[in-house]
Amino acid sequence: MNRSTRTALLVACLFTAACAALAADPKKPEEKKPKPVNATCPVTDEKVDPEVATTTYKGKTVGFCCADCIKDFNKDPAKYMKKVEAEEAKNKKGKKDEKAKGEQPAADSTKVINALCPVEKENAVDPTAPTTVYKGKTVGFCCDDCIKKFERDPDSFAANLK
Repeated sequence: MNRSTRTALLVACLFTAACAALAADPKKPEEKKPKPVNATCPVTDEKVDPEVATTTYKGKTVGFCCADCIKDFNKDPAKYMKKVEAEEAKNKKGKKDEKAKGEQPAADSTKVINALCPVEKENAVDPTAPTTVYKGKTVGFCCDDCIKKFERDPDSFAANLK
């Protein structure tokens, strides 16, 4: 075999091996985890960490602060679901109260007006974190805690909306 034939064979073999490797290990698209219906762990009353611990109960994704709490939840789910449902009801009531105050919804409720969190100004807005409507505009936050702080006194953070 002459040199050019060996080079061509080598290139062909490398190409075939690369194609086989790609076909054998297809990248699966990342599955987006459903967001828990609660922000507070029903077992310990601590903040939920949806990346660490969630379970599905009767079609609802329930979040926990840690994996150990899921074990306690599974021992008596009805007991803990009462706390989850109470939190859901409170959140729904809060949203109804906001609407009753006469606040106008934003024209495009999916588009936030700010790139940085108005509470923790150095943090970018997390697109998976909840939003709120302030003076007809949708405001984004970096985390669940910041939206709670903002809603207690929105005027004190309004200057940070850019």
